[in-house]
Amino acid sequence: MYIAVCDDQAQELENLIDLLHIWQEEHNTTLRYKTFRNATELLNTAEKEHFTLYLLDVMMPGMDGMAAAR
Repeated sequence: MYIAVCDDQAQELENLIDLLHIWQEEHNTTLRYKTFRNATELLNTAEKEHFTLYLLDVMMPGMDGMAAAR
């Protein structure tokens, strides 16, 4: 599974990554992920790479997670 994780707050991004590591260990599997600090950066990367899951912050300056999902 290849996951795009997007949050504008560094601490929240770290928390999400920590949760992914815990899930990975509990399920004895390997996850790949890439982090983003804004939705525009994520969408530019998504044009070139295929993610199987998107974890998006709903409230971000500029483009929020809801707009990015659309």
